[in-house]
Amino acid sequence: MMQIRDKEIEAYSRVMLPPEEPEGGLSLRVMLCSFLIGLFMMPGILYLNLVIGASLGPAGRWVAVILFMEMMRRSRQHVKQQELFVLFAMAGMMMSSPFSGLLYNQFLVQSPFLKGIGIAEQIPHWVAPPASSESYVQRSFFHPDWFMPIALICFTMFIGHIDRFGLGLAIYYLTAKVEKLPFPMAPVGAAGTIALAENPEEKGAWKWRAFSVGSALGVVWGVLYMGVPILSEMVTGTRLELFPLPWWETSPLTEGWLPAVPTGIVMDFTLFMVGLVIPFWGVVGGVAGVLFTMMLNPLLVKMHVLTTWTPGMDTVQTMFSNTVDFYFSFGLGISFSVAIIGMVHVLWGLRRVQKDAPKQADEDTFAARFSEHRRGIALGVAVYAFASLCFSILIIMLVPEFPVAFLVVYAVFYVPILSYVSARLDGLVGFGIRIPFVREATLLLSGIRGVAVWFAPLGGVMDTEEGAASGFRQMELTGTRFRSIFTATFVALPVIIVFSLLASQLIWKMGEVPSAAFPYVEKMWQLQVQNQAILWSSTSGGDSLFQHAWNVKYILVGIGSGLGLASVLAWLSLPLNLFYGLITGLSASMPHSTLMTFSGALFARYVLWRKFGKQKWLQFAPVVLAGFTCGFGLAGILAFGVVLINKTVTSLPW
Repeated sequence: MMQIRDKEIEAYSRVMLPPEEPEGGLSLRVMLCSFLIGLFMMPGILYLNLVIGASLGPAGRWVAVILFMEMMRRSRQHVKQQELFVLFAMAGMMMSSPFSGLLYNQFLVQSPFLKGIGIAEQIPHWVAPPASSESYVQRSFFHPDWFMPIALICFTMFIGHIDRFGLGLAIYYLTAKVEKLPFPMAPVGAAGTIALAENPEEKGAWKWRAFSVGSALGVVWGVLYMGVPILSEMVTGTRLELFPLPWWETSPLTEGWLPAVPTGIVMDFTLFMVGLVIPFWGVVGGVAGVLFTMMLNPLLVKMHVLTTWTPGMDTVQTMFSNTVDFYFSFGLGISFSVAIIGMVHVLWGLRRVQKDAPKQADEDTFAARFSEHRRGIALGVAVYAFASLCFSILIIMLVPEFPVAFLVVYAVFYVPILSYVSARLDGLVGFGIRIPFVREATLLLSGIRGVAVWFAPLGGVMDTEEGAASGFRQMELTGTRFRSIFTATFVALPVIIVFSLLASQLIWKMGEVPSAAFPYVEKMWQLQVQNQAILWSSTSGGDSLFQHAWNVKYILVGIGSGLGLASVLAWLSLPLNLFYGLITGLSASMPHSTLMTFSGALFARYVLWRKFGKQKWLQFAPVVLAGFTCGFGLAGILAFGVVLINKTVTSLPW
């Protein structure tokens, strides 16, 4: 069995220690800044996400924080790191832009692919109005037909955030406070805000300089990667791309010697920067997995397993055909093996803790800590019970035939147990576990027909809450009081509801979504819909994509491959992250970003580690990446601002 705490994980866990006394971080100026984020930044972030992908969420958060920091410095006001962390959390909520899902829902109803297989007309009205609605002609969400979908999103947002402060808080107390688990990846998320709060004039201050270097790189890259295409199209009517968006397609060029292998390169320097930060052996494992898949696919073609692929297909078509023929079932098997291994790791970690510490002393310490935090744990469980009840009632109202027994089993047993197990693994090694296909299996076993059940908010009673524990650990590392985060969450919700809806409306009014004006979603939404339709068709009756994609033999092959691979790596005493990287590569994820990420990882290990030292670079890297995402997002938002001003001015009658 691989060791739970390998050297790489231990290095990450020593990056940061929490301050002795927490402080409040929610102030009037933070609340005002959150309002300005919603007003000015949410439209730009949503627009750029549609153009180049979803990677701008973190960038938008850093843009908000750095602008706030600069305004305070120009006013000669001191800013606490707790204020920056609270603002960072509020900005993160806003960058999710929940009403952007309405843009995707309107695409579902009008999708030629879904219409062709008879699913589009089965989408319920509380997801999106039927295709006959006048709102699609007007391209307006401010139409009575959209009131129900909007109300549903608002309600689930509110109850969902209550749920986060329920079970997530209880598990945080158990894992971080009672068991004192290190959460080795939490410092990566907390380091950036602490860097911004540092006074650059103090002796020995390095975080602000590192952040500034990253910001400068991000601005330059943002102008070249996003600014040039956006502004050139505005000025000349023709998009000039210095680097192809969203990727350089090479599948037709390589299909002769790599049949059924989707190839291409994402020429985004952001991936190189990410490679500087993430664990090296995880990147190496991902590269190895991708290379193995590139060798496997041609063999599967010769073995008549990948039968749907035909020459001339691009990346999207190739990935979809491969998913239906093999990787849907094989990927499920791989995921099952990861879940099994994760559970074994948790049990192994428990055994090590009991073995390494004197039993009586450990029991006394554990009991004392549990007694200290029992009220917080009990409160979290009570809040979780309330939120689960609300979601269960909502699901029954939307899908009356859904079995109540399933909801009870998940709310009482499955979610609490798996959330704790996954959070405990996250606390030990930096990532949790997921048991795959749970929601899908539930819907198939329920016997419900139609596609409405796939859109019901089942996540409220089925999704685990291990991620909240890591977030609360970041809060602890920055010395922020829990009350500040709780209050900030519900202060931000009204701002999010208003400005996310306005931003989505603004984008839809600018043009059809997807279209050539939004190159990322024009390609990726098509692939996403085709993959989702595999499952949606399983309850729609008749011959379905799911029947073609589901293959028990391939699932067993996936399980055996994952378990066998883990055994070999454990026998060789190789790093834990190498295994999870290999799993990512083997699951047929898009390989286009591998080259840039691997280049960054190599540069970090063989250049930056030698120059700065490994441990010091692990401290530098999150700060540099935070600065880069800030500069990158700032450049993109400025470009969008110019486009928005141009469209507004040119649309006026004078």
